[in-house]
Amino acid sequence: MAKYKKSQIEGGILLIGLGILFLLNSFGIISGFNWEVLFRFWPVLIILVGFSMIFSDTPLWWLTTVIFVAGIIILVIINPELPYNDDYPLIQDGETARYNMPMRDSIRELDIELNIGAGRFIVDSVNDEEHLYELFTDRRGRRPEIDYFARGKTGHLKIKAFNFPRGRRNWQLNLNPQILNTIELNTGAGKFELDFSNLKIKDLQINSGAADLGLYLGNNVESVEINMGAGNIKINVPEGKEVRIKSGLLISTNNFEEMGLIKTKSYYQSPGYDRSPEKLLIEINAPLSNIQLHYYSVD
Repeated sequence: MAKYKKSQIEGGILLIGLGILFLLNSFGIISGFNWEVLFRFWPVLIILVGFSMIFSDTPLWWLTTVIFVAGIIILVIINPELPYNDDYPLIQDGETARYNMPMRDSIRELDIELNIGAGRFIVDSVNDEEHLYELFTDRRGRRPEIDYFARGKTGHLKIKAFNFPRGRRNWQLNLNPQILNTIELNTGAGKFELDFSNLKIKDLQINSGAADLGLYLGNNVESVEINMGAGNIKINVPEGKEVRIKSGLLISTNNFEEMGLIKTKSYYQSPGYDRSPEKLLIEINAPLSNIQLHYYSVD
């Protein structure tokens, strides 16, 4: 069989596996996944590579791909709980961990790096504007690592959250609307409700695997970059905001033209984008996604 035929079949097997995972998630059979499991089982990948080399020129060349996809599906369904390292402080059942930092008069910008694994994550505005940020979680497990330092008028915040257990109760990060934020969000898979409508965002980058992403952007957002393997992306922007969307889409659907955007060779954009002072640049790299753009009224 020609090599390109093999690659097509292997790609088809991977897409079928991905479709099964989305179907299981839709019926509530699976939810959050303990991604630390994959890191524990990484030697299995070496074994599979060895089998692939052995069977590559035999009628069983497809077997390695099937075993890989089936193994991932089984791990996601079983989702085993791994023991935590007792050397680290833990969040117990029924406990809500709260973290915040008082505002500093010298800070005008905040550079944020979020590494949150997988699960449910919410971003909103602070409840108390005397705080630079507020972080809440009621999920059981190892407490997050939070590093902060200031250099001049810019604060640098790095949050590393560890493996997410089953369930939907996870994390919420609230940011101060008076501060200009640059945000890099690195995550595995999950559900994300990110409300930046009242926040000042200089640059936003979201790097994710498969996700259900709800994104609210306000007038004080300059640029957004979304890198995602697959999922649903719903982008909400205020009425009157002129949008340009640059997308590298392989097998994706969108409603850009239905929302009045004009298609060019390399992007979609609002008719008045070039003349408007209220511009928003969005770059999306999501080969297997459903992308929906909506406008909301600003009171």
